[in-house]
Amino acid sequence: MCEQIIASVAANIQTMLEDTKSKFEKERQNLLKVLSGTSKEQCESSLNEEYTKLQETYEMFCEENDAHLQTFKDLFSQVEVEKKKLLEQYQYQREETATLSELGDTFSEKITNAKPSPKRMKQTPSRLKLTDQPILFVPWLETPLPAKYCILFSQDDKSFIIFRKSIGSYLECASDDDFDLDDG
Repeated sequence: MCEQIIASVAANIQTMLEDTKSKFEKERQNLLKVLSGTSKEQCESSLNEEYTKLQETYEMFCEENDAHLQTFKDLFSQVEVEKKKLLEQYQYQREETATLSELGDTFSEKITNAKPSPKRMKQTPSRLKLTDQPILFVPWLETPLPAKYCILFSQDDKSFIIFRKSIGSYLECASDDDFDLDDG
């Protein structure tokens, strides 16, 4: 009988252990489910928050990038406009310099080739002033003209009128009607 009682008590203890073991296992699984559900929810929540922050940061970066690109494009276009203006100004100054040089050469040639008529030379020989001192300074020429190339004319001289007309046609400030060749 002792053995039966011991066997019966051992069976009862064994049953109680198995019940307690299964009870702990169920509680452990429930706890894991609760924890995993909570962890999953927390992870999803954290991921959503981080994704939202990342999206906001990306949008802000794109806006700033667009603003910087627009600023760069504006600056680049301003530089191009200024470059174009400077090139046009440079071309204009080159053309102006070339034109003034040609004009100076033409005037020098005309003055050199201008010969007073012998009749007028006899009438007023004091019109020619031949000295070595420069007496005529023309702004577009780099140096004053020497006296041997300069002839002084009176206002009513026909050669003066021709000279004024030729200068006016080069400077575009006088028309052909302003100076009549038949006046002298």
